[in-house]
Amino acid sequence: MRCAFEHWIWDKIIPNKHKVFLWLAFYGRLNTRDNMFKKGWSALVSNDDCDICPTVESIDHIVLRCRSAKHLWGKLQLNSLACASPDLLSFFERVSQQPFLKRKWNVALVACVVTLWHARNDRVFNDASWSERNTRFYAADLLRLWLHRAKRQQDKDELKTWALCLSN
Repeated sequence: MRCAFEHWIWDKIIPNKHKVFLWLAFYGRLNTRDNMFKKGWSALVSNDDCDICPTVESIDHIVLRCRSAKHLWGKLQLNSLACASPDLLSFFERVSQQPFLKRKWNVALVACVVTLWHARNDRVFNDASWSERNTRFYAADLLRLWLHRAKRQQDKDELKTWALCLSN
């Protein structure tokens, strides 16, 4: 079965565990507070609110509209697209239509989405708060880590450019 987003996530540069994560995110299957609340897991969550924003914690909120997401997308000049997108899939679709973006934008977006999820989990499970700088550097480090997976020099150069953009 083919889906609208497979070409964005089944890139060989993206590690398999992150491909599966993104697949689950696109289908709304991650255990965010809104999903756990809907499942009746009241022993784990008493409400479906985000820890830092006065709104429901969904995957779309975490990676598109939460305060930490706004800082990260702002650094890539994608915040207006993120805020205007109703869901993660729409965001990827809108970003894919931007003529100014370089190759491997999908890999950069996956690194950012994974970073925002890790920051959320660290906040929820370890009561740790990531600074805007730490969040950006984590995403940049993921891109640098994935460099060895790229076969073509042009792809490596693009990933370095994305990582540099997040690091500065």
